[in-house]
Amino acid sequence: MPKVTVLMPVYNGELFLREAIESILNQTFQDFEFLIIDDGSKDQSAAIIASYSDTRIRFFSNGSNYGLIFTLNKGLVLAQGEYIARMDCDDFAFPDRLARQVEHMNQYPDIGLCGTAIKYMHTDIWVKHPTDHEDIKAGLLFYCSLNHPTVMMRSSVVKSYSLYYDYQSPHTEDYELWTRMAQLTRITNIPDVLLHYRIHSEQIGAKHNAEQQMIGKKIVFNQLIQMGLLPTEDELNLHMDVCERRLQATDGFVQGVTSWFDKLRAKNIETNHYSQQSLENVLNSYFAEVSSYYHANLPVAKPAPSIRRTKPLRRNGRKRLGKKTTGIRRKKSSKAASSRRAVSRSKRKVSVQPRKKGSAIKGKKRAS
Repeated sequence: MPKVTVLMPVYNGELFLREAIESILNQTFQDFEFLIIDDGSKDQSAAIIASYSDTRIRFFSNGSNYGLIFTLNKGLVLAQGEYIARMDCDDFAFPDRLARQVEHMNQYPDIGLCGTAIKYMHTDIWVKHPTDHEDIKAGLLFYCSLNHPTVMMRSSVVKSYSLYYDYQSPHTEDYELWTRMAQLTRITNIPDVLLHYRIHSEQIGAKHNAEQQMIGKKIVFNQLIQMGLLPTEDELNLHMDVCERRLQATDGFVQGVTSWFDKLRAKNIETNHYSQQSLENVLNSYFAEVSSYYHANLPVAKPAPSIRRTKPLRRNGRKRLGKKTTGIRRKKSSKAASSRRAVSRSKRKVSVQPRKKGSAIKGKKRAS
């Protein structure tokens, strides 16, 4: 019996298939069988697989296209290894991937599922998830905290608990399975990058994003029920908005998230379903994103209106200044106006004397 079964489904994968196959055949760890199942490909995938004569390859064909979940479950049944390692037909495994995961699984026999970090091919982007079981479990309440094509499962755990992929969770079958496994066995992630992950338009995530989100909502709902909390529709929608980063820079949104997170904390204190610290860590991480988005996207405040106006509004013979009004002096007689003009022409100066206590300020005329 081989130590490891590498399980790789294939459907119309001719473009990157050879690269994926050879990355497994060239592993430093050699005690494995390579279980490749073609799911009714219409391209040259089957011919490419058949061209390899390596005896470690076990090649099966579904004949027709039954879908990924059917093919994965078929592989779990056919697997003969002590450990089952997943591989996708468009990715590239680092040469020491199997060796590192086998060593880890041997060292920790209570671990039933082990993932690794990934690096997006031809980019500087890498994805690293928590390594501790409790942190991974709490993270699953918000996102899929393992990279599917990197995982290695303990075959005895899979078969003892019938941990197969759920046909009711298409395009999120891995996420749903991890949430069940987290209740039954310990889960871990090796923090090092051991797989190059390829991004292209034909991937499931790119083609079925809306359906993934809808089914992901059901998976989150089931986890909330397991922790003893029945959310309202508004609470569940708010939770999913946070999960999917559909954030809003409004007081109402931030207050809603605050109240919902407090409710999660209170229920977890009551049921102890998650590690208190692990749940607190993930809640704080997501709330930091909510807060950062709020402060970065606040509407720019309009400047306060100026007190002075070059052309005061008039209404019924009165000036309006904001909400206050001041009376307008009645029109002076022509005689008074002439007197003022005469004073102006004489350029008389007016001096202001220091104000005495209790007296008004008076101007004292002085001859020029």
